[in-house]
Formats: sequence, structure tokens, C-alpha cells
Amino acid sequence: MARLFMAGLTFTRLEHLIVPAEPSTRAEVHEALDRLLANFLALIAPSRPLKEDADRARASTPSPAGTSPSPTDSCWLAGRGR
Repeated sequence: MARLFMAGLTFTRLEHLIVPAEPSTRAEVHEALDRLLANFLALIAPSRPLKEDADRARASTPSPAGTSPSPTDSCWLAGRGR
């Protein structure tokens, strides 16, 4: 993910500061960086909070007789459930 973020920064830098004959204004660069950050955070953000994933997995998984599953037993917490 760090490489993806750095690629976005590099692209923004090229697009607004290096390639044009005149560099973009500070406000335009600020807008571009805001868009980059918003898109990156939207890309890496979970679709639901982790607790909801654990609750959903626990509710949909039948438990062995007399026991209740632990949220830490769920593959959702390890990221393998998606």
C-alpha cells in the first residue's frame, strides 16, 4: 500500500510541478493532494467496522454443542474472510 500511495504522490508531483511549463498554484496542488488522500483512504478503508464483521461471522457460524464461538476464532479478524 505504501508503494501505491507513493506512486500517487509522484504522479501528482509530475502533473502539477515538474511537467507543466509553469507549476500549478499552491491551491491547485493542495486540491490535488486532498483528492489523492481521500481516494487512497477510501481504497484502504474497511467496508464495515471490524467488530461488525466478527459479530456477523459469529451469528452465521453454528457453534458446537454447548459452546459459543469467540470473535477471535473467526477468520474475519485475520482478513481471510473477504
